[in-house]
Amino acid sequence: MDIWRAAAPSIDILAPDIYFADFRKWVALYDRGGNQLFLPEVRYESFSGTESYEPACGPKAFYAFGNHDALGFSPFFIESTSESVEEPITKSYEILEQMTPLILEHQGTKTMKGFLFDKQHQSDTIQLGGYTIVAKHDYSLGWSPNAKDVIWPISGGLIICTGEGEYFVAGEGIVLTFPQVNNKIMVGIETIDEGSFDKGTWKPLRKLNGDQSHQGRHLRITTDEPGIQYLKLYRYQ
Repeated sequence: MDIWRAAAPSIDILAPDIYFADFRKWVALYDRGGNQLFLPEVRYESFSGTESYEPACGPKAFYAFGNHDALGFSPFFIESTSESVEEPITKSYEILEQMTPLILEHQGTKTMKGFLFDKQHQSDTIQLGGYTIVAKHDYSLGWSPNAKDVIWPISGGLIICTGEGEYFVAGEGIVLTFPQVNNKIMVGIETIDEGSFDKGTWKPLRKLNGDQSHQGRHLRITTDEPGIQYLKLYRYQ
């Protein structure tokens, strides 16, 4: 990165094509030294040209925008499919399009984080909006019939803090829990609303409780079902 900046000062962005494992490692290498992350090419189809594609593009896109303030995310050869409506990335792109005004508003403010999980990297703990948040892979609950598989599907998402204890969460295959502050102060879920954005305006569709929040224990967006949820937390003794 230093050599590029010294020898080619007219180049605005040094951007990677990522066809390797450990997506987190590679994006971090390019998000440094004032170089804003742009992903012009991410693996989508296999090198053999078969129908075997990279199903984790959606989670990776959520992570790139949420954790690294990415300018763009472009899977290679994305136009190759004849069933674009059915592709997993399509729903993820629809959600990111809905959230674009909110994402742009929070870029560079340290009020947005991203998550990316697999079986080797199952959880992250962050501090955001005055609370500790533990995010995990959906399979870590053990409820999925595939939770004992050797390989887990890559899952991920992003969280945007809009006020103390107030968040928008989007992605797929993620579970968020909220540890107590200390021996006296507990943290509870006030509300979780599932919904969508319409021209930048949040439209709640249903309130989640009971089984949807595991009786107030967590926020969950299941694997292969990308969505957006609005979360409010509170403290009590």
